[in-house]
Amino acid sequence: MSGTGTSPGPEAHVYTDGASTGSRGPGGYGAVITYRNGETKEISGGEPNTTNLRMELTAACVAVRVSCADSRS
Repeated sequence: MSGTGTSPGPEAHVYTDGASTGSRGPGGYGAVITYRNGETKEISGGEPNTTNLRMELTAACVAVRVSCADSRS
């Protein structure tokens, strides 16, 4: 965001998803971050023993962490 308090729009759009097999089992997450400058970044990962909710939340958390780190560089 700009220092003037006005912004022409969001810095990035983030799309996330996560899933697991059963209530406890292997799972994965993914995120796509599209930045205002047109750059797109894809992130994914997984765990051998997890839940659907954990993968959904992990996708969002990792996407926020990556987009914040990118905005600082």
